[in-house]
Amino acid sequence: MFYLKIIVFLQPIWSCGRVARQRSAKPSTAVRIRSRPLPSTKPIVLIYSRFFNFMAMKRIVLVGFPGSGKSTIGKRLAAQMNLNFVDLDQKIEEKYKLLISDFFAKYGELPFRQCEYDLLNEVLTLDNCVISVGGGAPCFYDAMDLIIDNSISVYIRLSAKSLHHRLLNSVRPRPLVMGKTSLELMNYIEEQLPMRELFYMRAALCMKGENLDWAALKEQLNNLM
Repeated sequence: MFYLKIIVFLQPIWSCGRVARQRSAKPSTAVRIRSRPLPSTKPIVLIYSRFFNFMAMKRIVLVGFPGSGKSTIGKRLAAQMNLNFVDLDQKIEEKYKLLISDFFAKYGELPFRQCEYDLLNEVLTLDNCVISVGGGAPCFYDAMDLIIDNSISVYIRLSAKSLHHRLLNSVRPRPLVMGKTSLELMNYIEEQLPMRELFYMRAALCMKGENLDWAALKEQLNNLM
């Protein structure tokens, strides 16, 4: 009710004029449009609804490079916070009846990314859950925007050296690093990690993956919920 009162108080101010931002080659460009009266109740109801829908949402998405431990961390975090756990890669395998590595081998990366993106849109409608997404998922299309807009995003960050050690000893087949020698793997990580971090670092939280501070992670998540 307190927030509704604030909205009711501000509504006459909004009615005096509006600034509309239009998407273009220059996203920062603002176009002023003439003031005009707004419907008396619709803006209030819309903002009131969106605010409380956001407050009711408990959806955490973990992003990070392959081998960063998103699935392991996600399961434990979900259990500790009494939330459901969703692994996007597992959802893809269940839907298409193929291992991720077999999907890559049969159809290639771009068809996989499209299917991954479509399924990401679906799981981002689920509430009360922790979602782990594949390392490349945030880097294609507008996936990171979707994650930011529809969840509390967390980047599990590890050094290239730590990722190299984990991937080199991983028993899970990972299509983009399969068959690489130790040196080739390290070169791949050092090349890809900076580019992918352009997306990962946009997450609401960034947590060091080595010896993850669970208490700090849960405290910061609770502050954002």
